[in-house]
Amino acid sequence: MLLDPGRTYNISLDVTAISQHVDYVHNVVCQVYIDGNFETSFVFYDPLNYPNLEFDVPHGCAPANVNIVFYSQLLTIGSPPAYTSSYFDIDNFKVTYSKSVYTYAYHPPVCNNAMDKAYRYGFQAQEKDDELWGEGNGVSFKYRIHDARLGRFLSVDPLSAEYPWNSSYSFSENRVIDGVDLEGLEFVTIHSNSFAPFDYFGGLFCGSYEGDGDNRKYGDGGSSRISSQGNLDFSSFENTKPLITPFGNYSNFISSCFGVSDRNYYSEANIKSIDYLASKMHQSASLNYHLYGGNSAAPAGFSCEIDVNVYFHWTTTENNNEFKIDGYVYGDKFPANETYIQDELGSKIFLGVSGLNSTDKTKAPYTELCGDNGRKMSSFGFSVLFKEVDGKKVFDKVKSTDGTVYSLEDWNKQFTEINPQTNNSTDTNFNGTLNTNYGG
Repeated sequence: MLLDPGRTYNISLDVTAISQHVDYVHNVVCQVYIDGNFETSFVFYDPLNYPNLEFDVPHGCAPANVNIVFYSQLLTIGSPPAYTSSYFDIDNFKVTYSKSVYTYAYHPPVCNNAMDKAYRYGFQAQEKDDELWGEGNGVSFKYRIHDARLGRFLSVDPLSAEYPWNSSYSFSENRVIDGVDLEGLEFVTIHSNSFAPFDYFGGLFCGSYEGDGDNRKYGDGGSSRISSQGNLDFSSFENTKPLITPFGNYSNFISSCFGVSDRNYYSEANIKSIDYLASKMHQSASLNYHLYGGNSAAPAGFSCEIDVNVYFHWTTTENNNEFKIDGYVYGDKFPANETYIQDELGSKIFLGVSGLNSTDKTKAPYTELCGDNGRKMSSFGFSVLFKEVDGKKVFDKVKSTDGTVYSLEDWNKQFTEINPQTNNSTDTNFNGTLNTNYGG
């Protein structure tokens, strides 16, 4: 088996008699060979309660070839008892990762090979500067140098004077998990929010659920039942799966039956799956993820999950300030959904909105949500034009497939004026104009 170097592994096994002629296994000797060389050995003495034993795989640059041999001493039936030795197979033994051998003071070996040297990029897909700083020690960003040993930049952000609330050495607004430095396109996110545009809904069985308000509209920043936010790489096209963060909300059940109490619980949202594919050669990437969440306030047996699937594809054009995007959203089509992208300055571009598959707010939570439905919710295809503001590229305009150019305000207005309490959903894929009957 191949095991990663610089780690500690645990061996555990469960041994029973291997034939009718054997009373029990007296002991088992375990020998570990790493890359053909003997490393260590253990003896399992207790046949009924074998201990878990550990061994280290030494530091190295490649996975180690580990062979484990079990040598047994069997207590046979006879008078007097005779000990015999033989090799045998054990089906039910496990080798599991226990801990890292690395310590804070240990500097792991630098692995020099042709592939490492041919690949010029490191942290955040920025070019390595091995000639000046040493192998793997320095990364050259566009405006400053990053020291990988310290995890710090060697100079201040040249735009730091314009952002006095940030440290002059900060990185990506201190969002080191979901923020990606994109050389001007620093922080682009995708959002999908599912909300119930009612004061109350679902009043079919002994009560109703509190919604997000009759006045909840697309783009107004109101509450949602479940939502998600994910980071998008519009620059390096590294094939690294982005972080998608789900958000739930509190669910309130207002009882209308004697003996059934009101309920107020936090309902979690989760990400069921994320598929991501990026290509540096084609300067394109695609993201597909499944967001879902239930209703913890529902009485037993009356809750089904909200399911939303988002597919988003983007690619560069000959114009460095223009990106083509397309995709679709599908799922339960209840409750209403809005999906949009947002730049670092908070400007939004709507991708699509989806109304209700059933406008019967009393029955819909019970008839529309059960199962992983694949109903069409919204579809989109257009280009995003960027502009430079204070050295950063942010959203400027939207260009539809027929070449019409919209300001952000005019583009988004097409979506925000749709009533989320209807079954209208949007499509911008084909003729450049907004179709509000998609999936209807």
